[in-house]
Amino acid sequence: MQHDPYNVFAGTITSSTVEVLWNGVWSSSNGINVYVDTQIAPTGWVLQNNQPIVTTVNNFQITNLEASTAYKIKVQDAGNSAACKPLEILISTLAASS
Repeated sequence: MQHDPYNVFAGTITSSTVEVLWNGVWSSSNGINVYVDTQIAPTGWVLQNNQPIVTTVNNFQITNLEASTAYKIKVQDAGNSAACKPLEILISTLAASS
């Protein structure tokens, strides 16, 4: 049985990016996927990485976010079923610089 990473948290947040960090990856994991969606009027989870992130990496930068927007992010083991519920973190991007 596998589980999703735990201790998921946000690092540096800008107006268009956020660094997501985690640990607690299961030893038999095939890799990690990172998803993002908006908190207000969500449209569905969007996978952010092109292929599963290797288990020796414990961070990922999400780019192309909208300024002053609230997002929810989940970090999920690529091999887990939908029955396993990953942790979600909530962040808000900064206002755009003028």
